[in-house]
Amino acid sequence: MISEFNPLLNISVRPASDNDVFIMAQLFHSTRLDFYQLGLPKATVNMLLQQQYQLQQTSYQSQFPNSMDYILCRQAKVIGKLSLAINPEYLHLVDLVLAPEVRSKGFGSAVLEALKYDAKVWLVPIR
Repeated sequence: MISEFNPLLNISVRPASDNDVFIMAQLFHSTRLDFYQLGLPKATVNMLLQQQYQLQQTSYQSQFPNSMDYILCRQAKVIGKLSLAINPEYLHLVDLVLAPEVRSKGFGSAVLEALKYDAKVWLVPIR
């Protein structure tokens, strides 16, 4: 799975564990910074974002019960999360979230290229 990353980017991938729940929630929160511009107290925004994250995870599990979460790292630092459902007929990219400091630097493209490579090897499409 995700066998061919661009070696220049030095990305590694590992299955997410229960210890990664906080990291995955933080990554989710980093994509919703506009919530903090609503003028609500920070504690309220944090609660809303946590609820949104929980709803998203519940929805993913309902829609893609065989999906798995993976943690993307670079030089032992977490840079993102990938949710992927692997089926005999296709690979389904459920979610890809990158940390703000690595966005627009080719890491997302490297992950997508690696998924395209795996799909080609397995002779299945990506959804």
